[in-house]
Amino acid sequence: MNFTRKEPFVKDNKVISIVVGATEVDGDYSAYIDTPCSIDEVDQKALSEWTSSELDAFCSQCAVDHNWQEMLDSSIQSQKDSPVAEQFPFA
Repeated sequence: MNFTRKEPFVKDNKVISIVVGATEVDGDYSAYIDTPCSIDEVDQKALSEWTSSELDAFCSQCAVDHNWQEMLDSSIQSQKDSPVAEQFPFA
């Protein structure tokens, strides 16, 4: 899983939530998911105070809390199991 969206929302000069998005790729198949993840009021701080490692940890926890790995894997498996449109050779 690769976190491809990290979009902070700021109110009163503090980050109150982050839209976290993740992409999973398996060969020719891919799946994407995102959701806003709220930040507890006691943990809210200015955008400039966030570190890269804090953001990475927040995104990882958001994914765990929302069971994303299973959802992304299921989405990719569904794509693999779906029939593929083909053309008749004489059309």
